[in-house]
Amino acid sequence: MREKRQDYIDWDTTFLGVAAVMALRSKDPDTQNGACVVDGDHRVLSVGYNGLPRGMCDSVFSWDRQAPKRCDTKYPYMVHAEENAIDNCLRRERLHGATMYLYSAKGYPPCNECAKDIVNAGISRVVCASLLVENTDEYDWTPTMRMFASGGVRIVAVGSPVLILGFGASPGRQPARGSQMFERLSSELSRIAAMTRVIEEEQCQTGSTT
Repeated sequence: MREKRQDYIDWDTTFLGVAAVMALRSKDPDTQNGACVVDGDHRVLSVGYNGLPRGMCDSVFSWDRQAPKRCDTKYPYMVHAEENAIDNCLRRERLHGATMYLYSAKGYPPCNECAKDIVNAGISRVVCASLLVENTDEYDWTPTMRMFASGGVRIVAVGSPVLILGFGASPGRQPARGSQMFERLSSELSRIAAMTRVIEEEQCQTGSTT
């Protein structure tokens, strides 16, 4: 009898891949984040990425990080990937006990505002592709970690065996293997994106839109 493949990706890597694909939808020139929320049966509940609120023209508002007035930067208008994923869930009660997967090119954890939404939604686990623990000029992660600790939200970094708040590795899981798998998946996503660009260029040259 033929045996199954042994190098298939695990669930965490699968849904981090979905989050990574969603991040590619972001039009933010500086930061591309994606989120995917999954229930206990590995069913996708919703997805999201960082961008302007629904219906707003992304060619009119500024994408600048700095300006003499804060209202002329992108920050007052951006909706984060985590917020969009929660808002996009059609049945909010299904978020209770769910897992949120986050892909951030910069390794950002949820900000304090997103952390509030995550705790309020009842999401119990946040899995990140990688995790930046140092504060930035714009964000201080301390309130996020405090709220997660108090609200019972576990945050995991697949790209590192160290889990924030000292929760330790998930039972039966090898973080190093997960990291290698995600690197492989990231490489595959890059290959697919390159192929898509070639197809789009060919369509533009031939005038085809099919």
